[in-house]
Amino acid sequence: MTDSITNSVQERYKRCSSLLEERGKQYGVPEENIIRTAAMATALLGFTIKPSHVCFILACMKICRSNQSPEKIDHGDDGVNYLSLAFEFRFRGQ
Repeated sequence: MTDSITNSVQERYKRCSSLLEERGKQYGVPEENIIRTAAMATALLGFTIKPSHVCFILACMKICRSNQSPEKIDHGDDGVNYLSLAFEFRFRGQ
Protein backbone atom coordinates (compact mmCIF):
# COMPACT_ATOMS: atom_id res chain seq x y z
CA MET A 1 0.00 0.00 0.00
CA THR A 2 2.84 2.42 0.78
CA ASP A 3 4.19 2.11 -2.75
CA SER A 4 0.85 3.04 -4.28
CA ILE A 5 0.58 6.13 -2.04
CA THR A 6 4.17 7.12 -2.77
CA ASN A 7 3.61 6.68 -6.49
CA SER A 8 0.44 8.75 -6.32
CA VAL A 9 2.25 11.54 -4.50
CA GLN A 10 5.10 11.51 -7.02
CA GLU A 11 2.61 11.66 -9.89
CA ARG A 12 0.82 14.56 -8.21
CA TYR A 13 4.11 16.46 -7.84
CA LYS A 14 4.78 16.00 -11.55
CA ARG A 15 1.30 17.30 -12.40
CA CYS A 16 1.71 20.18 -9.96
CA SER A 17 5.02 21.19 -11.46
CA SER A 18 3.56 21.20 -14.96
CA LEU A 19 0.49 23.08 -13.76
CA LEU A 20 2.60 25.72 -12.02
CA GLU A 21 4.46 26.31 -15.26
CA GLU A 22 1.20 26.44 -17.24
CA ARG A 23 -0.42 28.85 -14.77
CA GLY A 24 2.70 31.03 -14.93
CA LYS A 25 2.32 31.39 -18.69
CA GLN A 26 -1.35 32.19 -18.24
CA TYR A 27 -1.23 34.57 -15.26
CA GLY A 28 2.39 35.67 -14.90
CA VAL A 29 5.00 35.02 -12.23
CA PRO A 30 3.18 33.71 -9.13
CA GLU A 31 5.47 35.48 -6.66
CA GLU A 32 4.66 38.88 -8.14
CA ASN A 33 0.92 38.27 -8.12
CA ILE A 34 0.94 36.96 -4.56
CA ILE A 35 3.08 39.81 -3.24
CA ARG A 36 0.77 42.32 -4.96
CA THR A 37 -2.31 40.58 -3.50
CA ALA A 38 -0.79 40.68 0.00
CA ALA A 39 -0.07 44.42 -0.37
CA MET A 40 -3.64 45.11 -1.52
CA ALA A 41 -5.11 43.04 1.34
CA THR A 42 -2.89 44.86 3.84
CA ALA A 43 -4.05 48.24 2.53
CA LEU A 44 -7.72 47.23 2.61
CA LEU A 45 -7.73 45.50 5.97
CA GLY A 46 -5.36 47.82 7.84
CA PHE A 47 -3.10 45.10 9.19
CA THR A 48 -0.25 43.12 7.68
CA ILE A 49 -1.11 40.27 5.35
CA LYS A 50 2.02 38.43 4.28
CA PRO A 51 2.40 36.59 0.97
CA SER A 52 2.51 33.30 2.92
CA HIS A 53 -0.91 34.14 4.41
CA VAL A 54 -2.33 34.72 0.93
CA CYS A 55 -0.96 31.35 -0.20
CA PHE A 56 -2.39 29.50 2.82
CA ILE A 57 -5.82 31.05 2.21
CA LEU A 58 -5.74 30.21 -1.50
CA ALA A 59 -4.57 26.65 -0.73
CA CYS A 60 -7.49 26.14 1.65
CA MET A 61 -9.92 27.52 -0.90
CA LYS A 62 -8.59 25.28 -3.67
CA ILE A 63 -8.53 22.18 -1.51
CA CYS A 64 -12.12 22.83 -0.37
CA ARG A 65 -13.07 23.41 -3.99
CA SER A 66 -11.51 20.08 -4.94
CA ASN A 67 -13.84 18.38 -2.46
CA GLN A 68 -16.82 20.00 -4.18
CA SER A 69 -15.62 19.10 -7.68
CA PRO A 70 -13.55 15.90 -7.41
CA GLU A 71 -13.57 15.46 -11.19
CA LYS A 72 -11.48 18.65 -11.55
CA ILE A 73 -8.18 17.34 -10.28
CA ASP A 74 -6.38 20.61 -11.02
CA HIS A 75 -8.10 22.30 -8.04
CA GLY A 76 -6.25 19.98 -5.67
CA ASP A 77 -3.02 20.42 -7.63
CA ASP A 78 -3.40 24.21 -7.39
CA GLY A 79 -3.84 23.75 -3.64
CA VAL A 80 -0.61 21.77 -3.42
CA ASN A 81 1.20 24.48 -5.37
CA TYR A 82 -0.17 27.24 -3.12
CA LEU A 83 0.98 25.29 -0.04
CA SER A 84 4.43 24.90 -1.55
CA LEU A 85 4.56 28.63 -2.28
CA ALA A 86 3.33 29.41 1.24
CA PHE A 87 6.13 27.43 2.85
CA GLU A 88 8.70 29.01 0.53
CA PHE A 89 7.46 32.51 1.43
CA ARG A 90 7.52 31.56 5.14
CA PHE A 91 11.07 30.26 4.77
CA ARG A 92 12.00 33.67 3.33
CA GLY A 93 10.24 35.50 6.17
CA GLN A 94 7.34 36.70 4.05
